[in-house]
Amino acid sequence: MIIKELINPKPKAIVIFIVFSLLFFLTPLLRNGFLDTFSIEHISPIILFIVSLLIVPAHAIGLNNLIYENNIIKKENIIISFIFVLLNSFYLTSINNLICSFFLLFVINFLFTTYQKENPFYEVFNACLILGILTYVNPLMIFYLGLIIYTAIIFNYISWRILFVGFLAYIIPFILHFLFCIISDNVFTFPEIESTINLITIKSIEKFHTHEILFLASLGVTSLLSLYEFIAWVYKKSIRSRKSFFVLTFYMLISGLIYIYIDKQSWYLMLTPSCIFISNYFTYTKHKLIANITFTVLLISSCCYRYLIII
Repeated sequence: MIIKELINPKPKAIVIFIVFSLLFFLTPLLRNGFLDTFSIEHISPIILFIVSLLIVPAHAIGLNNLIYENNIIKKENIIISFIFVLLNSFYLTSINNLICSFFLLFVINFLFTTYQKENPFYEVFNACLILGILTYVNPLMIFYLGLIIYTAIIFNYISWRILFVGFLAYIIPFILHFLFCIISDNVFTFPEIESTINLITIKSIEKFHTHEILFLASLGVTSLLSLYEFIAWVYKKSIRSRKSFFVLTFYMLISGLIYIYIDKQSWYLMLTPSCIFISNYFTYTKHKLIANITFTVLLISSCCYRYLIII
C-alpha cells in the first residue's frame, strides 16, 4: 500500500520523494522546449527554472514539517509533501504567486505558534511584517490581514494592542518606501490590485482534453472525500488541531475568493490549505483501500497531465 509507506516514512521514502519531485518538475520538458516552459513575465528562463526548482520542493518539505511540528496532523508522514508536488501539475503562469505562497508558510507558522499565548506580539509583528513586504510582490497579500485577525479571534488573544502591533508591522515597508522616495525625489505609489475576473463557462469546459478531465475529476473526488473526512471527524481532533483547521479553512476561503473574483492566476495560493485537507484524509481515513485507490488514481492522472502539457 502506497499510503502506508508514506506514514512514519523511512529514509528510503524521503529519497524517493526527492527524486520524484525532480522528475515531476522536469516532465514538461519532454514535450516542450526549455524556453517555452520557463518563459513568463519577462523573467530570464534560467532564473525562473532555478527558482521553481528550489521553491517547490522546499515549500513541500517546509509545509510538511510545519503541520507536524504544530500538531495539526500528529502522525509523522510525507503525504503532505507528495500531495503538494502533485497539485503542482498545472502550468504555473505567475512567479509572484509561487514566491508569495512560499513565504506565506512563514506567516502561517507564526500564527500557529501563537496558540495559548496571551500576548503574542512577536509572532503577530513578524507575520504582519512579512505580509507588508509581500504586498510589494503581490498586492493581493493585503487580504491575508484578515487571516491574522481571524486567527487572533479563534486563538482568543484579540485586543487593540495586538491589532496596533500588527498594523504597525504591516506599514513599516511602506514607511521605508515613502522615506526612500522623499530622499531620492521619486513619487510614492501604493501597489495597485489588478482585477481579472475568472469566469468558467460551458464552452471553456468543452475545450478540456481527456487527461485534463481525468485529473480534475480525480482531484474533485479526492477533495470531496477530504471534506467529508474533515466534517465527520473534526470533533475528535484536539482543540489545537481543530482551531488550526478552522484557520486553514479561512485561509482557503480568502484564496478562493481572490481566485474567483479578482485574479484567475492566483489559483496557486489555494494549494497550501488544499494540500493539508487532502493529506488529513489520506492520513486518518479508516477506509484505507479506497484511500489507496484514490491516491493511485490522483498520482497517475497528475503524471499524465504533467506529461501532456503543451505550451
